[in-house]
Amino acid sequence: MASPKEKCFRKALDKINEGREAKGERPLDVANEQGWIRDAEKGWQPAPWYRELWYSIRKTMRIQNGLQDPRPPGAANPEQFRKPDLTLTREDGSKAVIDTKFTDADGKPDGWRTEEGMGGKTQQEDYQDINRQQGNDIGEPKLDKDNCDCGKRKLETETVEVRVPALQPGNSLFFAPLPAPGGVPMPAPAPTPGGFAVPEFVFP
Repeated sequence: MASPKEKCFRKALDKINEGREAKGERPLDVANEQGWIRDAEKGWQPAPWYRELWYSIRKTMRIQNGLQDPRPPGAANPEQFRKPDLTLTREDGSKAVIDTKFTDADGKPDGWRTEEGMGGKTQQEDYQDINRQQGNDIGEPKLDKDNCDCGKRKLETETVEVRVPALQPGNSLFFAPLPAPGGVPMPAPAPTPGGFAVPEFVFP
């Protein structure tokens, strides 16, 4: 279940897109909980979860272990499934995945899962592999209370800013602030020192 901060983030993103559409601008293409499947031959690809996928992955493992005959040439060989919180799509069609790592009501941080998936890598390693394969290596792909400055919020209705990873030329990671929703104009994003803003994803 999404935390209050995650729900706030998603509402802020919806508000930003409303403003962009009102100005005739392209909405930010951000999918929540988009599934990704790693194929043994084709690498990571966006794909939905379906009930038979678990059995398909187990079959791939049996094939890789020499316990079952290979599938026909060209057939899919899924070996891992991940569902990052956010998938951002650039205008060139490439994607970047980010996970929200906020704290819960007790202040306990939502860290990276340390157990290895079926493909032998951890959650963070798989997400970084997805981004590298897409040509969008942004380092640690997370959005948390520190890079959002969420601790500065005082009231649920207060106008605030948060910061979100954004890609610049060279795919370096920085944060682009933008005023929060609630009757505040939405200017073009530009990196500025200090403050914290509602998310605006900036791609080269």
